[in-house]
Amino acid sequence: MTKYRKKIPQKIEAEVLFLNDRTCCICKDSNKGVQIHHIDGDPSNNIPSNLAVVCTDHHDEIHKRGGITKGISPTLLKKYKLEWESTVRRQHTQQLDPLKSSTGIEKILFEFEIRKAAYEIAALGDDNISEISQRLDFLHTLYTLEGYKEQILRAFDHIAIMVWSDENKSCLILDKIHEFFYHLMGPKKEVTIKEQDSNNLKLAIKTIGTIGRFSADFNKSVKIIKSVYGAFAGTIEFSSDISRNHIPNFKK
Repeated sequence: MTKYRKKIPQKIEAEVLFLNDRTCCICKDSNKGVQIHHIDGDPSNNIPSNLAVVCTDHHDEIHKRGGITKGISPTLLKKYKLEWESTVRRQHTQQLDPLKSSTGIEKILFEFEIRKAAYEIAALGDDNISEISQRLDFLHTLYTLEGYKEQILRAFDHIAIMVWSDENKSCLILDKIHEFFYHLMGPKKEVTIKEQDSNNLKLAIKTIGTIGRFSADFNKSVKIIKSVYGAFAGTIEFSSDISRNHIPNFKK
């Protein structure tokens, strides 16, 4: 069935452009002209959650490649949109009221919630997949909306020694870790690797290595080792532009 294009209402268009600071959510280059792309490919679906601000270069490539540009699927594009809009919102908040930035009591409370969720994951039974997944989703949502990536990855690193013997728990954590590095997945020429990105990748790789090493030495879980391999493969892919000197070496 042919999908008919509906003009994006001016109010929604202005809102989406404002939420994205008139900047491409993929490459974050504010000097390029931008357009609004319908994520699901339906030009009549003008709800804000389906509208992504992309530069003209990425918009052209999305349509030329049938909705996929350099490995950026609609699902990944939604993640770019959410993360970038959250970043812009934090920037606006800090400009209006610096006291609401990641300092003071707010930072203490967020860090407490991160540690609490991590310890709850460690304490839950391995068969309680729903509860474990809820807490992992909470931590990822917290990262997406507020930041605190380093604190969350440190929490994972801290509980790695507590969860390596639990198959489901270890695999759920390993499968979630790479999602904290989607912002490094854009075209290489448009990705800026910061020192903090390198440090966070070290934390992620250390956590993966801890779970993999203990599992290989003691319970020899094939399920965990497969997840370790997948987590290493995904995380190392994100670190392709980082000097080898910045990636820690792990011994078996």
